Formats: sequence, structure tokens, C-alpha cells
Amino acid sequence: MNETTRPATYHEEVAQYTKKDAIHALLYAAYLGLFGVFVWWFNVAFGFFVDGEITFAGQLIGLPMVLLLGLAPALIILKKKGQTLRSVGLHLTNWKKSLLAGLYFIVIIIVIASVLPGLFFGWRLASPAMIIWLVVYLLIMAFWEDVVFIGFIQTRIYGLVEKDFWAIALGGFLFAAVHYPNLFIRHFSDGGLFDFDLLIWVLTITLGWIMLHVAFNYTFRGFRSIIPVTLLHISANMAMRADLWYYTGGSSHNEFMLQGITMFAAFFIIPAIFLWRKKQTAK
Repeated sequence: MNETTRPATYHEEVAQYTKKDAIHALLYAAYLGLFGVFVWWFNVAFGFFVDGEITFAGQLIGLPMVLLLGLAPALIILKKKGQTLRSVGLHLTNWKKSLLAGLYFIVIIIVIASVLPGLFFGWRLASPAMIIWLVVYLLIMAFWEDVVFIGFIQTRIYGLVEKDFWAIALGGFLFAAVHYPNLFIRHFSDGGLFDFDLLIWVLTITLGWIMLHVAFNYTFRGFRSIIPVTLLHISANMAMRADLWYYTGGSSHNEFMLQGITMFAAFFIIPAIFLWRKKQTAK
């Protein structure tokens, strides 16, 4: 393969984006923040938010809502700009490798962060119907977020922020910030206060979201496909879901423990896998 036919590197691809592309991406992130507030208001106004959680009916209505109002506008922007779906990872090139990698991530994350703790503490697994619905729901939710944040916003940020570290840090913060409305809703609906403990909690979980964003971005760079990113994302979501298990043993901080183990696995194990893969490819 000569220089003229080799695929462009990730940095070569993101270098094509301009300041206008970056500004549009940042405005889109701001729009998603407002969209998150709207979703909160919608769920509260129509009674789809109960005890800090979205009801099944709210989830059913939420799926087409996020696809139409969260994902579709980004795809429209791509079309208007003459940019391809491939630029956000929507393609089937080397799909088998991408799928196998994603399935591998699912096994690692869910076994380490959910199955082993569940067996150790003797938790009771949710019903098969609940698990099937969680897979469908979380898969769609992960998919639209990954296309928008990893494929679209993160790549376009380089038009304004050229330094890799700061571009990823900004992308990670935006990914975390969009989750704030739901975070605060759950906190205050449970009777929580705006105090120092809340600040520490927000800082801690923001760091966790940024770490997950780094892992998702690292995966996207490795495969240039949204497939393994989404499968990694859903594995993290499944492992951290409180409703996947009925907690019947262990400490009162089971959900927090699952989040910590999942973030550790995603941030440290996944990059290690890619380093190994890179060495094997170089042989």
C-alpha cells in the first residue's frame, strides 16, 4: 500500500474540519443540553418520572424522541455540509472485526463489573423480559449518544482546539454536562440538598463520564466505526444499571461500587487491549 492509497489517519481526518465546523458542533452540544432539560420537563409534566427513575412508558416515548430530536438533526447537518455518514462512524467497513471487538468488550465489562459482584454478594438477577428490554433501550440510547458525541462533536472540535489533550477533555466535559439535568433531577427528587456533598458527587461522576468518553474515543480511533463504541457503551451502561439486579446482599453502596469497577475496567483494560492489538498488527 503506497502513500496515495493508504487510509487517512484519525488526525488527518479531523484536520479537515474548520472553525465553523467546531462552532457548529459546540452549538449542537448546547442544543443537546437544552434538549436534556426538555426531556426532564416532559417526563415530569406527564408523570413519566417516578422515584428518580423514568417509567417504562417514558422510556417507550423517549426512544423515538431522542432519535428524532437528538440524532436526526446531526445527520441533517452532515447532509447540508456534504459530509459523509462514514465521518461519524456509520459504515460497514471491517464490520466483522468491529462487531467481534464490541462483543469482547461486553464480555469483559459485564463479567467484571456486574456478573462477578452479583454472584459474590448473592444478588438476584432481574427477569429475562426486563433484561431484554434493557438491552434494546440502552443499545438505542448508547447508539445515538455515540454518533453525536464521539462521531460528530468530538471530531469537529479539532477545527477549533488543535491540541489532542484539550480537544478530548472538552469533548469529555460536554459529554458529562449533557447528563447533568438527569443527575440533578434524581438527586433533588430524592430529597437531596444543594450542598458540599452534592458538589463532590458531581465532580466525581463528571470525572467518571470523562474517563468513559476517553475510552469510547479510543475505541473509535482504533476501528473508525461506531459499532464497537456502542457495544462498549452499552456494556458499561448494563454493568452500572441498578435495575439489572435486585440487591439482596452486600453493602448499601452497590450501585456506586458497580460504577467504579466499570469505569476502571473501561478506562484501563480497553486501552491495554488496543495496545496489544497494535503490537500484534505491527508484527
